[in-house]
Amino acid sequence: MLAITDKAKCCGCNACVQICPQKCIEMNPDSEGFLYPKTSKENCIQCGLCERVCPLGEPKSKREPKEILAATNKNEHILDKSSSGGVFYELALETLAKNGVVFGAMFDKQWNVKHSYVENISDLEKILTSKYVQSEIGDTYTLVRDFLKQGREVLFCGTPCQIAGLTGFLRNNIYSNLIIVDFLCHGVPSPKVWKLYLNAICKKPFYRVKTIEISTINFRSKNTSWRNFSFLAIQKGGKLLLNEQHCKNAYMQGFLNDLYLRPSCHECKFKRFQSQSDLTLADYWGIARVNSNYDNKKGVSMVFINTTKGESLLHGIKDRFKYIQTSFEDTLSNNGLNELVDLRRRAVRARNDELIGNTQCLELGGAAFHNAQIGLGTHDDPDNRLLICHKHRPPVESGDAANPRPLTTESSIAAPVPAVCGCSAAARCFHLHSGCYAKSFR
Repeated sequence: MLAITDKAKCCGCNACVQICPQKCIEMNPDSEGFLYPKTSKENCIQCGLCERVCPLGEPKSKREPKEILAATNKNEHILDKSSSGGVFYELALETLAKNGVVFGAMFDKQWNVKHSYVENISDLEKILTSKYVQSEIGDTYTLVRDFLKQGREVLFCGTPCQIAGLTGFLRNNIYSNLIIVDFLCHGVPSPKVWKLYLNAICKKPFYRVKTIEISTINFRSKNTSWRNFSFLAIQKGGKLLLNEQHCKNAYMQGFLNDLYLRPSCHECKFKRFQSQSDLTLADYWGIARVNSNYDNKKGVSMVFINTTKGESLLHGIKDRFKYIQTSFEDTLSNNGLNELVDLRRRAVRARNDELIGNTQCLELGGAAFHNAQIGLGTHDDPDNRLLICHKHRPPVESGDAANPRPLTTESSIAAPVPAVCGCSAAARCFHLHSGCYAKSFR
């Protein structure tokens, strides 16, 4: 029977839930908003399947790719719509052309991120572009298996741990009609923090009666350039809600500084192609250093060809890209492959764990959540307190550490809460506790 005693040992891939013959495992969110499995002891038959499919149980050996390309889609329209060099679009298009099915992360109507599939080119845009939130896998592994048994071509794209979960669920069986694509992953942020941020930017300034409805969200808008990408949100009706460069956007800065990643991300077991994917994609941020002639403002993808099957698919569509071959050594500066990053992440996570329960503050560098105070307590869970701060000093200016004093509406409107946990003067720290609510200063 699966029992999670260390949260760093669960990546939330949902493989255990889907493989269970008794359906006695369910995923429940913890106080940070990450999903973890819980087993019903009464219904468990001790078959051990859940433990055998767990990707963190026995991680695979490290691999090196067969070939590495720097690639940019020749179609400017596709390139503009893609987060990077437009490679995934062509892989998906090729699969759909064979009456196949493409799985990836998409938004639902409430802007939660969930894995699902598309069967038509008209729906392909739903799973394009990066979404910096952990996606809910749901029952997609089961659906993949069903499509494969029907003989249909399947392309599945996900994080390395989600891919490892899929291969474990399929019991490492080799399917000639399955192409697996992952990407160099920075880590997955908390869905709870994402919803809090979204709620904050959707509140009309100083009013709590009406909220703003969103029609479009893009974490990687290239309206400035590929490297200097922006977080873009557009209201229904076409009015611009937010267009903020990633270096200034609160949510993106918290993500890029590892403030609210899943615990398992800080000890990632899949940084060197252990997921068994056929292809691995990434941004080729260092292309100017490798070959300045292939650098551009629209995006360059780093493509790792890991298997013969991946090689066959990609080589069949090579004419759709401008590309060059590069060496594995040229890619090692990318943090997604830099195993030393783990040491820093473990230290950040350890500091966070020390503070959970006695310090309630969020330091995001710059205007935190656009100078918004975000309360994590709910009516159902009033004591829920989420810490996502890597600074130490308790918030002495708003009550003691164990019992922070609620911020009044008047003081909230007057000025942002001052930095009280040792952050730089430019940073803003906001206390997160029941009694606070989202209040925009814009």
